Amino acid sequence: MMRLEDVLNNKVVTQSGIRLAQAMSPGMGHALANMAAGIIAGIRPTIYHTVQANLRHVLGHEVDPRQLADTTRAVFAYAARYNYEFFHAIEYDATQLAREVEVSPDIVRMVRDNMARGRGTLLLGTHTGNFNLGLLALSTYRVPIQGLSLANPTGGFEILNRIRARWGLELTPITPQSLRQAIRRLKAGGVVMTALDRPVPDDRHLVPFFDAPAYFAIGPVRLALMTGA
Repeated sequence: MMRLEDVLNNKVVTQSGIRLAQAMSPGMGHALANMAAGIIAGIRPTIYHTVQANLRHVLGHEVDPRQLADTTRAVFAYAARYNYEFFHAIEYDATQLAREVEVSPDIVRMVRDNMARGRGTLLLGTHTGNFNLGLLALSTYRVPIQGLSLANPTGGFEILNRIRARWGLELTPITPQSLRQAIRRLKAGGVVMTALDRPVPDDRHLVPFFDAPAYFAIGPVRLALMTGA
């Protein structure tokens, strides 16, 4: 059986989602996001149970079943909503994007201060926090950024990478060569950005997370330690 995430990352589905999002008002887009979350909560694909199992660690094993179900549905509603907002925003110009999406002044100041001092900056994000929209918004400050992305991207990921590149992000699928490039950039005071929520399942290191051993993306930690970022 095809996984839900494979269906959603299909190139045709991604292209259709972009067109639909750009044609819809925020009210309609958010309503559709809530509807999609309701459908997922109803059919309960494998990823639904994965999210629910993770939330049980966060909320506690004695969590009320109703609260757990509501929180799980909210995760999918938020994910659908941020995808709508990202797809809706990709046709903005830089001025409109800067007006609609606020980047914390503290982050901008930190990045610029580090660059002035020759210290690298490693920016980490999670896809549940609208990672893609944050990338676009940060690009309006004209900070050169190398993005470490999935190796061998296919389907919808290729489309997303083209969108990111159009906004000036230097995307490099994770390979030994791109990692060496990231190390050189960080040591020279540059900026590298990657996601923190794509762990490597065969990594030998398990990290305690909410009182349970978990595979965690420790590659960024290694990068920071190696470069002083």
